[in-house]
Amino acid sequence: MIDSAQDSANKVQPSKTPSANSEQDTGSASPAAQVQVRRPGPDAIREQLAKLLASPRFASSPRCQHLLTHVVEESLSGNADSLKERNIGIAVFKRDPAYDTNADPTVRVAISETRKKLAQYYYEPGNHDEIRIELPMGSYAPTFSLADHPGEESGRATQGVLSPATQPAPLATSALSSRLIWLAAGMALAVASIAIVAAGWRMFAPQSPVDVFWDQIVRSPNPVLLCVGQYGYLYGAGTEHPPASVSAHGPVGNLSSELTTVILDDAITQAKIAAQLSARNKSYSVLSESKTTYEDLQKGPSVILGAFNNPWAMRFTQSMRYRFEHDAGQFQWIADSNNPKVAMGKQNLDQGIYGPEEYAIVARIIQPETKQPTIIMGGVTPAGTLAAGNFVTSPQLLGEFLKTAPKDWQKKNLEIVLSINVIDNQPGPPHVAASVVW
Repeated sequence: MIDSAQDSANKVQPSKTPSANSEQDTGSASPAAQVQVRRPGPDAIREQLAKLLASPRFASSPRCQHLLTHVVEESLSGNADSLKERNIGIAVFKRDPAYDTNADPTVRVAISETRKKLAQYYYEPGNHDEIRIELPMGSYAPTFSLADHPGEESGRATQGVLSPATQPAPLATSALSSRLIWLAAGMALAVASIAIVAAGWRMFAPQSPVDVFWDQIVRSPNPVLLCVGQYGYLYGAGTEHPPASVSAHGPVGNLSSELTTVILDDAITQAKIAAQLSARNKSYSVLSESKTTYEDLQKGPSVILGAFNNPWAMRFTQSMRYRFEHDAGQFQWIADSNNPKVAMGKQNLDQGIYGPEEYAIVARIIQPETKQPTIIMGGVTPAGTLAAGNFVTSPQLLGEFLKTAPKDWQKKNLEIVLSINVIDNQPGPPHVAASVVW
């Protein structure tokens, strides 16, 4: 495909088209000839690939380096037609041959990120006239071409520079200048080598347990929605005597349903999650549960905070083994679908204090209704929600659990029940009481 395209270009202007690896001649060519797009040869493409990989934009992203190298080499080998999402996922990201591409958008996200880095690289001053390696929208196969407008960048660069007639003659090459040239080349090679070694280390360095847990959310190309529970869902606005176990960590008194009031423990948890996403350069938005629509949850990944004060948490857990249950507002607990008589963390809301033991649910799923990666964390009381937030942001706590998790749990849905000792209404470290993977 590459050779035939080159032959076509050569037939158009045989007298003005240089060899595949030569620089473009802009000295006396007409404007029409200069605009013509010509295909570079394989050696020139590989040289440009090496330059891209060593650039700051790609040196900081081993994933994009690996992906770009693969698609370029496959295209140069005549295998462009085999560059499909599943094939790339298997070859580059070591996915199982039968993996679900709809549930795992790794390739699509990486292609989008690589396409963006390429556009940013060629937009930078000094890079316009280089051989262009691009990833067209809707395709996984790269295209290769020389600059669309050779000389355009050089024209901008020479504005305000002395004309050739008035420039001083170049200095004669001396032994000193030769040594300086070799020294500069050596330094450049050393810097490039360090960048490549560092990139390789980052590519194969093990992820922390927190990175692994949040990877499904972070890899999504869309922003994350933090859906935060607010006071008054279960008990209704204008409740004359709000439950003490809620009011202990939230407001007391009659509230309007239009007022977004978040319990302190939920707000702290929200801040922890937002910090995790910000540390991974993942954009997010925050909405209260009453302002969150079904359409909002279909747009991208979401984190559902709260339990009995968040109807989305109540709804999404009803089809899971462990779910939130209550009866007429007096008692609330976590139920086990396989053991109906079990009521984990059952709280009498009229008691006015937390019990000595609290329970919470942490779920990491592809939500069947929205088809989006979703994390749910909520407790029987707000203290449980806070403990759940501590769990999903702690490398130590997650690491201990992941030691016993199935090897392929990352590709499946996961639900965890946490037990927490509560002292003076404050949650202690959470412990895994039960879990299920499907």
